[in-house]
Amino acid sequence: MPPTKKLKVDKGGSSTAQHPFTRLPAEVLRAILLDAAQQTSKRDWTSLQQVLLALCSISKATRAALLAEAYFHVENKDIRALTLLARSLKRHSGLGAHVKELSISIPNVYSLELGSKKAKNWKGHSLKHVLAACTSIQRLTLVLGPANASSPLTYLLCDLTAAFSPLSKLAKIHIDASELWMHELASILAVLPSVRSLDIDALLRGDTHTNRLDSSTQRPSLEMLKVKKNSLASQHVAWLLEGQSALKKVEMAFPGGGQETKRSFSALEKVARGLKSIKISSSWPPPKTPATTTTSPAENDPPLVSVLKRAAPSLLELSLVSIFAPPSSLDKIFSLPFDRLKKLEIEDTAQSGMRVALGKALGGGGGEGGECADEDAMDVDEEEGAEEGRMPQLEEVVSFGTKRGNLATSETGKKFNQVCKSRKVRWVVQ
Repeated sequence: MPPTKKLKVDKGGSSTAQHPFTRLPAEVLRAILLDAAQQTSKRDWTSLQQVLLALCSISKATRAALLAEAYFHVENKDIRALTLLARSLKRHSGLGAHVKELSISIPNVYSLELGSKKAKNWKGHSLKHVLAACTSIQRLTLVLGPANASSPLTYLLCDLTAAFSPLSKLAKIHIDASELWMHELASILAVLPSVRSLDIDALLRGDTHTNRLDSSTQRPSLEMLKVKKNSLASQHVAWLLEGQSALKKVEMAFPGGGQETKRSFSALEKVARGLKSIKISSSWPPPKTPATTTTSPAENDPPLVSVLKRAAPSLLELSLVSIFAPPSSLDKIFSLPFDRLKKLEIEDTAQSGMRVALGKALGGGGGEGGECADEDAMDVDEEEGAEEGRMPQLEEVVSFGTKRGNLATSETGKKFNQVCKSRKVRWVVQ
């Protein structure tokens, strides 16, 4: 029987005698192990994390080299995973410091037995402990269900200020839920001074608490503001936008009628200079005649025109809907100096007239519905488009709000496509 070699085993129970590479400098060891993990795992974070955690178990040296990488991004898709994470963070006090990106999903914030206080405390306690332990996170995603959950964040955490205050380094926050009240959002933003990106995939609602908000309420300086849907009045929209001079991207719904529209766009106009992306929809049902509803008798231009005049020189992406950009305003909008614009989305319906106006601006034409709005404008004129020099950097036009087959195969659609090709612009019909 051949002699056996004694192995030196560290306290964790793993062998170091068989792994001399663990004595390499930390940075070299980390680079080698990371490359091995990437080669071994599939091309997704979950499998890579599993490999990294396996390598961490080899020895103290590999654990020290890879622990921060293994816990850089933590994603929990159910309450069981969240509970296990909370226990692990409690058992290893320094583990949460390695987490930089945290994604938590709770499919049902309520218990299976409605009114069970124990279940509520169990889920809420786990979430509170994870947020308190991961004080270094820079990116947070919270997905809370079900679809009809009422105030899910407050239901779980009770005191939002206390729950979010440890996250002083948080730069990006994404909340996906059925609803979020404006006063809840204000409480969260007041204790997150480092947030630069705010993404609310929930119905953002105002109430009597929200009406008490004023300019003295603390807010972070945002670069990206995205609110998928809301029922906010103009004063709430103005409060969100007030003082946000660093904004680069705005994607949100605005009130779609009368003075509410004017006040909301007036707030946007104040922070429009320097914006790179504007995507605005209507948060209220559009009126039957959007052109007359959004335009004051004393003014020919809708409020959006003033916003775009300020933002045009810096804009890279723009999305237009007919309720805020009626046909009477399109020639003026498309004549603005969009010198850097690369992507333009238009509501392409017979009533909007956007494709017709855009075709003319690009040096050719487009058709409204199935007929030609202007026969002379339908001819492609590359020289005219070149002389006007409108939107010289435009790369893509996206048509939405119409049927793909009807538009792409129609005669007017084909001619508009020729205009785009003459300008080397890609036309996409959604």
